[in-house]
Amino acid sequence: MKHPHRHHTSCRHSPPLNKRILVALSCTLAIVVSGCTTAVQKPAGHHYAGRAHYERMAEPEGSQHYKLTPGQSWVRPALQRNPEPVYPPALVTRDLPPVVVVARLSVNRIGRVTAVYVSQNDNRPRYRQAFEQAVRDATTRWRFSPMKFTTRIPRNDAPPQIIMAPKPYSMWFKFRFDVVDGKPVTSSRQRR
Repeated sequence: MKHPHRHHTSCRHSPPLNKRILVALSCTLAIVVSGCTTAVQKPAGHHYAGRAHYERMAEPEGSQHYKLTPGQSWVRPALQRNPEPVYPPALVTRDLPPVVVVARLSVNRIGRVTAVYVSQNDNRPRYRQAFEQAVRDATTRWRFSPMKFTTRIPRNDAPPQIIMAPKPYSMWFKFRFDVVDGKPVTSSRQRR
């Protein structure tokens, strides 16, 4: 005798319960797996840029400095534009240890970087050249405010004569390249 409120399904019209569960699990797994692979895949030709941070650091001993004369003052240059160094894309997946590059930037009177001198040692690994080039590529586009020297020349019968003159200078930076959670990170520090 059939119960009027009970829903009866025949095995001939629908797949067995185990097969339905298996199909549902397979579909769920396929969705999850395809979502994971989409999240991990990187677009072709995509380059990751690190973030560049800086702080003043000590210059090496023996660095030359301008000497102020009586009545002279100066304005410290400031970094105005600093495109981020890019972690070399071909090396992101190589699981390299952090790479540190120290460079001296020569800056002209108007605040443009005219030369980049990278500190090198003879025992550096071959891949390091790519990081040194990344530093050169980014820093040659950096812009600073001019370093201005102001000289006050006293005069007997008139206000002092004020002469402002921008001068070239050098700054030292320390760059660190690292991969964190599969993504490249770049930072830099400025030497004082």
